[in-house]
Formats: sequence, structure tokens, C-alpha cells
Amino acid sequence: MPALRLEPGEREVGADARKASALKVFITGQLGYLGSVLTRKALDRGYSVVGLDAGYYSTPLVEAHVRGCETIRADVCDVTAEMLEGCDFCLHLAALSNDGSCDISEDETHRVNVEGTRKIAKACSIARVPMGFSSSASVYGSVWFDLSREDSHPNPVSAYARSKVTAEGVLQHAALSCGLRCIIFRQSTLFGWSPRMRYDLVVNALLKSALTTGDLVAQGGGETWRPLLYVGDCANVWLSMMESRTDRWWSAQHGAPVFNVAHHEEGVTKPYRISELVWWMHLLLRDRGVETRMVRDTMESPDLRDYAIDATRLQLAGFVCSTGITAALDEMLEHIRAGECVDFDSDIYYNARVQQAIQEGRWPPRTK
Repeated sequence: MPALRLEPGEREVGADARKASALKVFITGQLGYLGSVLTRKALDRGYSVVGLDAGYYSTPLVEAHVRGCETIRADVCDVTAEMLEGCDFCLHLAALSNDGSCDISEDETHRVNVEGTRKIAKACSIARVPMGFSSSASVYGSVWFDLSREDSHPNPVSAYARSKVTAEGVLQHAALSCGLRCIIFRQSTLFGWSPRMRYDLVVNALLKSALTTGDLVAQGGGETWRPLLYVGDCANVWLSMMESRTDRWWSAQHGAPVFNVAHHEEGVTKPYRISELVWWMHLLLRDRGVETRMVRDTMESPDLRDYAIDATRLQLAGFVCSTGITAALDEMLEHIRAGECVDFDSDIYYNARVQQAIQEGRWPPRTK
């Protein structure tokens, strides 16, 4: 369904926008998969939210979910310090996300993910607004027999991951040279329900496949490792960081602090091997009346990522990411059974399809 169109830089204010007396937060990419969940949580806590989003993934469901947020329809590279006026924090989520989207055009990936981040950092520095940056654990790439920690050397194996490594470097330089206060979150692969649903993330994709074909396919033999993170927990991490309102996070001498963000149980980070994830989802879905076939695809996967991470630093800082696959699966099934986002083949749920449509001048993408 076509996104709502406004002129670049024009502000859209919901009729029921609230004047929050607490924090005012500026969120880039607030109409995205994580951004829409984070925006709703911030609004529900009584915060004032200003969002900047180009609107590529906007649908009526997303717009209804973030009602109460003031929206600036603009490209991330068009951000200005004036847009941040009166804000307490900037949470920078806007990006071309996932390997497929970024492989379409490395120039566009650099423009959005690197130069867009540079513009955000400059605006925050001028406005003296601290910021959080949505990086990715994909920066670790392919690591054998080890848990990657924040001081591990990045080994990016895709254009997307390389853009995140470069963007982190931009922020570290700004922190050291301009005193920018910034936190970098290297987030694991997200899963779970969002009004801007994505079926190109491994857990969500497996559920979609189970419901449409009955197959749960372990790509590449299922031997690779992947850290995972429930989207709602990820949003809570961002809010907890913002709510701490303390300078202990910022240190100009040492640059921007970096945190791995991943699901953990009883204080232990829980990585997932894809074959084990498939088996676990097979059991969970069977218990919920969905019969599936487990398929082991032994063809070499084009996805070269194979890594697990250690999120101890995050836990020691007091953040909690304990929601597992079971609860998220029940949540997704509840929404799907209510008829939400069930046109599984619609372009809008797949980032690479949307970006391809934009590059070919077919935006907004077709939805059923």
C-alpha cells in the first residue's frame, strides 16, 4: 500500500500527539522494524517523540502503531541540528539493513549508512544531543571457535557489515575530536513481531516458511552460528540507556562505548546454531498445531556469516534481553491469526525487494 507522502522536511503531527513532560527523543528510522516498536514503547512511557523517516516501509498498520509521534519525512542525509532542537537524545536506527539490500548498490549503502551517520553525528554535536547508534553484530563476520567480544577485531564479509564498521569509525572519531556523546549497540539478528513486519530475518522467515510451505529449511546444512535478539528486548535496551540519564556512559578520551546486544538466559549469552534453531521451532510449532518438515539444505549458502558473540558487558551494565523464541513465536502467531501481515509474499516485508523496487523506480512497492 502506498506510503503517505509529504514534502521533504515537512512535519506531520498526529491529531492525538501528546505533550510529554519527561524526555524528548529524536528517532531516525522510526517507521522501520525496530523503530516502530521502539517508538510505541517510548510514547507509552509518556515521552515526546520526533521521528525522521523517508517512509519507504510505511503502511497504515505502521502509521497507526506510532500515532502520537511527530514525523519528519526526509532522507537521513538531510538531517539538521535544528531538527534536534529541544531533544534529550537521538536514537539513530535509519539504515539500509541486511545484506541483500546493501548488495544492490554499494554507493547507496555508503551514502545512507555512512554519510547519513556522519550527518547525524554532526547534527548531534552542534545541538549537543547525546546519541545511540544501531550497529550490527554482523561486523564480526565469520569467526571460528570463539565468542566475539567488543574488543574483537571486526571481520565484515558483506557490504552491509563493512558500512557499519565504517560508520562506527565515523562516530569514534567524532567522540574523540568533537566530544560527541555516543553509545554503539552491535545488535544481533532480530526476531519477533513488529507492525513493520519483516519475513527476511531468520526466525521470522522460518515461521513464514512453516505456515506457507510446511518446510523449515536449514540453509547451508545449518552448521553456522548466529546470535539472536527479540525486537522488544532490543527496544527496551535503547530506552534503558536513554533513561539512565547519567554521564557514566560517555567518555571523550576513550571514544564511544560499544555493547554487544544478544539474547541471554540466566546471565549467559545464548547463541544459536541454525540446525538447532530449526529443530526447536519444529517442536514449538508442533505443540501449537502447526506440522512442519525439517529440511537440511546442503548447498553452500551465499550468506558467509558464522559467528557468536559475548554480551557480558551489556549484562554487567544492567540491561536485560531474556525473551526467547517461545514467547516471540506465540506473539507472532497471535497477530498472524488475527489477520495482520498475512500477505506473506508482499514486497513490503522484504528489505531487498523494497530497495530493488526503489532503484528501478517502482516505489512504492506493490502490496496485496
